Amino acid sequence: MIAISDWKWACAAAVGLTVAATFVVVFLRPGGFEGQIGWLFALLPGAIAGAPVSDRIYKMIPWSERIVLWTITLSISFLWYFVISYLAIKVYRLASGTFGAENSPCMSNETDVSDAGYLSQSSNPIPRSVFSSRYFTITGV
Repeated sequence: MIAISDWKWACAAAVGLTVAATFVVVFLRPGGFEGQIGWLFALLPGAIAGAPVSDRIYKMIPWSERIVLWTITLSISFLWYFVISYLAIKVYRLASGTFGAENSPCMSNETDVSDAGYLSQSSNPIPRSVFSSRYFTITGV
Protein backbone atom coordinates (compact mmCIF):
# COMPACT_ATOMS: atom_id res chain seq x y z
CA MET A 1 0.00 0.00 0.00
CA ILE A 2 1.30 3.43 -0.91
CA ALA A 3 1.63 5.71 2.12
CA ILE A 4 0.08 8.93 0.83
CA SER A 5 -1.60 11.32 3.24
CA ASP A 6 -5.30 12.05 3.01
CA TRP A 7 -4.87 15.65 1.92
CA LYS A 8 -2.77 14.52 -1.06
CA TRP A 9 -5.47 12.06 -2.10
CA ALA A 10 -8.05 14.83 -1.71
CA CYS A 11 -5.91 17.19 -3.77
CA ALA A 12 -5.62 14.64 -6.58
CA ALA A 13 -9.36 14.05 -6.50
CA ALA A 14 -10.06 17.80 -6.51
CA VAL A 15 -7.81 18.33 -9.53
CA GLY A 16 -9.54 15.48 -11.37
CA LEU A 17 -13.02 16.71 -10.53
CA THR A 18 -12.20 20.32 -11.46
CA VAL A 19 -10.71 19.25 -14.80
CA ALA A 20 -13.70 17.00 -15.52
CA ALA A 21 -16.19 19.74 -14.66
CA THR A 22 -14.32 22.27 -16.80
CA PHE A 23 -14.26 19.81 -19.69
CA VAL A 24 -18.01 19.26 -19.43
CA VAL A 25 -18.82 22.97 -19.24
CA VAL A 26 -16.41 24.18 -21.93
CA PHE A 27 -16.42 21.36 -24.48
CA LEU A 28 -19.62 19.33 -24.04
CA ARG A 29 -21.84 22.34 -23.23
CA PRO A 30 -24.85 20.52 -21.75
CA GLY A 31 -28.26 22.14 -21.50
CA GLY A 32 -28.08 24.19 -24.68
CA PHE A 33 -27.82 27.95 -24.68
CA GLU A 34 -30.21 28.74 -21.83
CA GLY A 35 -29.50 25.76 -19.60
CA GLN A 36 -25.73 26.04 -19.65
CA ILE A 37 -25.59 28.69 -16.92
CA GLY A 38 -27.20 26.20 -14.54
CA TRP A 39 -24.60 23.58 -15.44
CA LEU A 40 -21.83 26.14 -14.98
CA PHE A 41 -23.00 27.02 -11.48
CA ALA A 42 -23.64 23.36 -10.59
CA LEU A 43 -20.33 21.92 -11.81
CA LEU A 44 -18.10 24.92 -11.11
CA PRO A 45 -19.52 26.58 -7.98
CA GLY A 46 -16.70 29.11 -7.99
CA ALA A 47 -18.52 30.85 -10.85
CA ILE A 48 -21.08 32.09 -8.33
CA ALA A 49 -18.37 34.31 -6.83
CA GLY A 50 -16.36 34.74 -10.02
CA ALA A 51 -19.12 36.26 -12.16
CA PRO A 52 -19.89 39.33 -9.98
CA VAL A 53 -16.21 40.01 -9.32
CA SER A 54 -15.34 39.83 -13.01
CA ASP A 55 -18.18 42.24 -13.82
CA ARG A 56 -16.72 44.77 -11.38
CA ILE A 57 -13.24 44.28 -12.79
CA TYR A 58 -14.62 44.80 -16.33
CA LYS A 59 -15.56 48.37 -15.39
CA MET A 60 -11.97 49.12 -14.34
CA ILE A 61 -9.83 46.92 -16.61
CA PRO A 62 -11.94 45.53 -19.49
CA TRP A 63 -9.28 43.21 -20.95
CA SER A 64 -8.87 41.24 -17.69
CA GLU A 65 -12.48 40.13 -17.29
CA ARG A 66 -11.99 36.58 -18.59
CA ILE A 67 -8.76 36.09 -16.69
CA VAL A 68 -10.40 37.13 -13.42
CA LEU A 69 -13.53 35.08 -14.12
CA TRP A 70 -11.70 31.83 -14.82
CA THR A 71 -9.08 32.30 -12.13
CA ILE A 72 -11.67 32.84 -9.41
CA THR A 73 -14.02 30.18 -10.81
CA LEU A 74 -11.37 27.45 -11.00
CA SER A 75 -9.73 28.39 -7.69
CA ILE A 76 -12.92 28.35 -5.65
CA SER A 77 -14.18 25.24 -7.44
CA PHE A 78 -10.91 23.47 -6.67
CA LEU A 79 -11.25 24.40 -2.99
CA TRP A 80 -14.87 23.23 -3.03
CA TYR A 81 -13.95 19.85 -4.51
CA PHE A 82 -10.95 19.56 -2.17
CA VAL A 83 -13.12 20.04 0.94
CA ILE A 84 -15.72 17.57 -0.31
CA SER A 85 -13.06 14.97 -1.21
CA TYR A 86 -11.23 15.40 2.08
CA LEU A 87 -14.44 15.02 4.08
CA ALA A 88 -15.39 11.94 2.06
CA ILE A 89 -12.00 10.37 2.76
CA LYS A 90 -12.25 11.13 6.49
CA VAL A 91 -15.79 9.74 6.67
CA TYR A 92 -14.61 6.59 4.88
CA ARG A 93 -11.68 6.22 7.29
CA LEU A 94 -13.96 6.73 10.27
CA ALA A 95 -16.50 4.22 8.96
CA SER A 96 -13.88 1.62 8.09
CA GLY A 97 -12.03 1.98 11.39
CA THR A 98 -8.75 3.31 9.99
CA PHE A 99 -9.14 6.85 11.29
CA GLY A 100 -5.80 8.31 12.30
CA ALA A 101 -2.25 7.29 11.51
CA GLU A 102 -1.99 4.87 14.41
CA ASN A 103 -4.60 2.51 12.94
CA SER A 104 -3.80 2.92 9.27
CA PRO A 105 -1.70 0.07 7.87
CA CYS A 106 -0.03 2.36 5.34
CA MET A 107 0.95 4.94 7.94
CA SER A 108 2.43 2.65 10.59
CA ASN A 109 5.97 3.21 11.81
CA GLU A 110 6.74 -0.49 12.18
CA THR A 111 9.86 -1.69 10.42
CA ASP A 112 9.81 -4.80 8.31
CA VAL A 113 12.08 -7.32 9.99
CA SER A 114 11.67 -10.03 7.39
CA ASP A 115 15.25 -9.54 6.08
CA ALA A 116 16.64 -12.18 8.43
CA GLY A 117 16.96 -9.72 11.28
CA TYR A 118 19.22 -7.25 9.48
CA LEU A 119 17.07 -4.28 10.37
CA SER A 120 16.57 -3.26 13.94
CA GLN A 121 13.16 -2.50 15.41
CA SER A 122 13.74 1.23 14.92
CA SER A 123 13.17 2.96 11.62
CA ASN A 124 16.92 2.92 10.89
CA PRO A 125 17.43 1.44 7.39
CA ILE A 126 21.14 0.74 7.94
CA PRO A 127 21.82 -2.99 8.49
CA ARG A 128 22.91 -4.06 11.96
CA SER A 129 26.11 -5.58 10.63
CA VAL A 130 27.41 -2.10 9.85
CA PHE A 131 27.34 -1.24 13.55
CA SER A 132 28.92 -4.46 14.75
CA SER A 133 32.45 -4.39 16.11
CA ARG A 134 33.56 -6.91 13.48
CA TYR A 135 32.73 -4.43 10.70
CA PHE A 136 34.84 -1.70 12.29
CA THR A 137 37.85 -3.99 12.84
CA ILE A 138 37.78 -5.37 9.28
CA THR A 139 37.59 -1.96 7.66
CA GLY A 140 40.09 -0.43 10.04
CA VAL A 141 37.78 2.28 11.28
